[in-house]
Amino acid sequence: MARAARPRWPTKPANKIFLELSRCIRQNRLSVPKVPAWAQALKSKIAFLTLLASAPSSWIMEYSPKLDPLTFQGKTTHMYKTLLLMGLFCLSISAKTIDIKDYATPNDGLNDRPGFQAAADELRTSGGGTLIISEGTWDIGDAAILFIGNYVSYKIVGDKGSIIRIASAPNFSSFEVGNANSFEMRDLVFIGGTNGVDTASILNANYTGQVLVKGCRVFGVYGAYALFYTSNVDAVYEGNQFDGSGSNLAVIAAGGGGFRSLTVRNNTFFDYANFNGGYYSKPGSTPAWIRVEPTDEQLVNAAWGSTVIIDNNRLDEGAVNAISIKNVRNLQIRNIAVNVSGTTPGAGIVLDNVKYGSVINSVFGYVQARRPALVLRNESNVEISKLDFGGGVYLGTFDRSSRLVPVGLCTGCSVKPLNGGGSGSGSK
Repeated sequence: MARAARPRWPTKPANKIFLELSRCIRQNRLSVPKVPAWAQALKSKIAFLTLLASAPSSWIMEYSPKLDPLTFQGKTTHMYKTLLLMGLFCLSISAKTIDIKDYATPNDGLNDRPGFQAAADELRTSGGGTLIISEGTWDIGDAAILFIGNYVSYKIVGDKGSIIRIASAPNFSSFEVGNANSFEMRDLVFIGGTNGVDTASILNANYTGQVLVKGCRVFGVYGAYALFYTSNVDAVYEGNQFDGSGSNLAVIAAGGGGFRSLTVRNNTFFDYANFNGGYYSKPGSTPAWIRVEPTDEQLVNAAWGSTVIIDNNRLDEGAVNAISIKNVRNLQIRNIAVNVSGTTPGAGIVLDNVKYGSVINSVFGYVQARRPALVLRNESNVEISKLDFGGGVYLGTFDRSSRLVPVGLCTGCSVKPLNGGGSGSGSK
């Protein structure tokens, strides 16, 4: 019995189109819809299938081989119908992308929050996706924009020339996120009003798998709570500028019940900012740039990592304490530069009930008043290495239940017990 011929993909003009689509994909000029695991074998053909799905039947009949559905030697019907349906299915489940300009108008000084909410609702009912913030100034206020429910994923992406102005909503968070798989903010610029409190928080995210804030700039925004707050979230802040801004709690805060993790890397926290011809300075009496304080006991459970990583950040003296961490099991602080506040009782880092901590390869200085780089309380245990101090800053103080352990080169890290606690001189 003759062996049936293997099916062939269309040749000549159609094959050239497929090759061109493949080249665009490799150069990131065309995105391929995601496919489920069972369809991974067809992943390289999705662009071609999408093309076929949108083409007229005459084009398909002209450029596809005449394959019989059983012997693959004749006119095509069943095989291509199946493949076309699979392509259409994969296209239908891909993430949706919409533009805010289709829901609101920039640069008119009017409140664009209703348009933002309509766009958020569209993404939620479509299974998630990306909201592009086009060039222009967009004003939001009077209530929160809700990205809540359905356990889908959202992205809000700036178009480099876009600005979101936040004002006149001190009792509401600007963006509320909850019961989502993931949420991302990328390449956005936020500016505040002319004075006073602008918002409760720019972002308040709870019960969400992952939150990423990357490449954003925040100038002159003051919050009644924390500018960015997460609870029951794995949160990452990377490559942002939090300059000329502040709040009544912190710029970045995490806590509540069921704290998971927080990573803060490659950011700046300055008490002033210059942007687009304007000067911004609203740090006020911000208690901390970064604050973590879970409210419940952190169980040993993979679901609750209880880990904080703070790496390669610059923190100016605009906050009373640059970093404040409480009730956390694992803490890693490295490669930071801190201008310690001259405010009493200002300090570089305050740690309370931190079980395993490390502070390495960092510098603390600027202020001429005598201020501690580190304050340890309530059974905090911290390893230190390669720290340097300037101005009036010294190593720090710790109570009798805490331990400060030099584990490497640290010329100013001598530890001397005092009555009721301990202290390290760290002065030069």
